[in-house]
Amino acid sequence: MSANFTGVTFPNQKVTPANDAVIRRAIFDDGILTGCDLSYSGSTLTMTAGQLMICGRQIIHPSSQNWAVTEATSGYARLVLTIDVTRTSTKDTFDQVVDEIQYATDANGFADLTTADINATGTRYQVAVCVVSLGPGGITGIASKLDVTEGGGAGGNLKVIALAGVAVTVTNGSKVKQKVADAAGVAMFTGLETGAWTVTLPADVSPPTRTVDIDVDYVVVIAYFSATINITYPAGSTCTCSDGTTTLSAPDTSGTWACIVPNAGTWTVTSTSGTETDSKAVTITTDGQSTSVELSYALFLFKPNAPSDIIAGEWEMPANSAVTAEAELTVKSVNNFNSNRIISAHTKGQIDLTEYSTLQATCKASGGSDTKLEVYSGSSVVASTAIGTDLTTVTVDISALSGLHSIGFGGSHTAYLTITYTATEIKLMK
Repeated sequence: MSANFTGVTFPNQKVTPANDAVIRRAIFDDGILTGCDLSYSGSTLTMTAGQLMICGRQIIHPSSQNWAVTEATSGYARLVLTIDVTRTSTKDTFDQVVDEIQYATDANGFADLTTADINATGTRYQVAVCVVSLGPGGITGIASKLDVTEGGGAGGNLKVIALAGVAVTVTNGSKVKQKVADAAGVAMFTGLETGAWTVTLPADVSPPTRTVDIDVDYVVVIAYFSATINITYPAGSTCTCSDGTTTLSAPDTSGTWACIVPNAGTWTVTSTSGTETDSKAVTITTDGQSTSVELSYALFLFKPNAPSDIIAGEWEMPANSAVTAEAELTVKSVNNFNSNRIISAHTKGQIDLTEYSTLQATCKASGGSDTKLEVYSGSSVVASTAIGTDLTTVTVDISALSGLHSIGFGGSHTAYLTITYTATEIKLMK
């Protein structure tokens, strides 16, 4: 018995679906084997019965089927098939192929397809059966569709050298072929008819397209530029990154996104939720650069255990006082005053309130009376709200204020007693 090899196409050896698909994928590109003709009427997309070859897996479409394309009246939609080998496949039940209609505002605005090698360790592989344009009356045309799959017969061969694991798509009119670059970064297309073929790679890791003329065998090398912007943004928001030419979108609303940009330049990162938005510019200069940016709909004057650079101006009190800022912001006077007086803890620097509407603090006060969260213009209080002895969230309406102001806590100090202000969070909200 050999410890180094096992057999597949040998007597008494097991041929798995993946084993069979490896051979088929080497021969056939993703595409249509028979039938599967596409047509449309109004908002209805129709595909006739037929068979497809996807990632070396033969799929039967047993009867004509309609899809309602009704969630948008402009832009584009596409029919995506997903092979998910973790789903059920038994003698009586087959659920490993899922169909879905997806929408985008432009033809290049769809999310990248998942193209893991399901004949190895991957579990999901997607292919776009077609892309259609939309108008107020429904579908206006078929922009692209899967071609009839071809083996390695007559025609030119195109070798794309890119990056391992990247999905490479080549198109010529309505003919569309897709392969995933192997471990060496090679995607090999065979049997391409003569003409101009456009090579497209994912927009977030490479130059978007390259056009080549196929009349003889052709090799194209894609030179990659890749830099990463690590973005933190408010969860539940949409997030984009744009250099004015290319716009990338976060794949979800989780609040974190490692955005890979394809070129140097100034990239503007924007987070949006309803009417709330925040943007910051990031400068990318070199291949392989990694930088971080945080977006927020609030300016934090204090956040627990946060770096000091988000504490706007930091905090101070008059002499004979102390300030600590860790899990809580605590401002504490000493008890050596021999008479009653007003004690105010405030930001060292002034803050421009023009773009903010609300001051909010989770805070409490002890040892004083008539204690308030306040906004100062010079030495004058221009807005305030009372602070209690229990830790609660209070707000101050600052929508009418603009320009530079100070933020603080104020209250009456009783002789020989200590007054303490405590906050777990203080922020200005837009």
